[in-house]
Amino acid sequence: MAEEKLVVREYGAIYVALMGGNFEASLLALDVMWSHWYGQLAQGGFVAVAPARDLLAFCDASSAQGLMELQQVVQRSGNCDHQLHPYLYQRTGTRWQQVIQ
Repeated sequence: MAEEKLVVREYGAIYVALMGGNFEASLLALDVMWSHWYGQLAQGGFVAVAPARDLLAFCDASSAQGLMELQQVVQRSGNCDHQLHPYLYQRTGTRWQQVIQ
């Protein structure tokens, strides 16, 4: 069901997952999204942010521009409803780990 409703759009050096504003952040837990559906988008691995429950953006871990743009997403999300953690997460294997900056 998530695959049917999910749209991923490219914005500059990042991608944004859109699913109608309904728990996009939960897509971090959907392994098939990262390993199969969109794995080709980040040959250097994934870094993602989910600063609110309806906001998920990601980029290739090797993209300095993408990492900067993800930080900007976090900064702009300060007034969003249903805030979550303002951290960047890197996918290692099938797990997400907080990026220490």
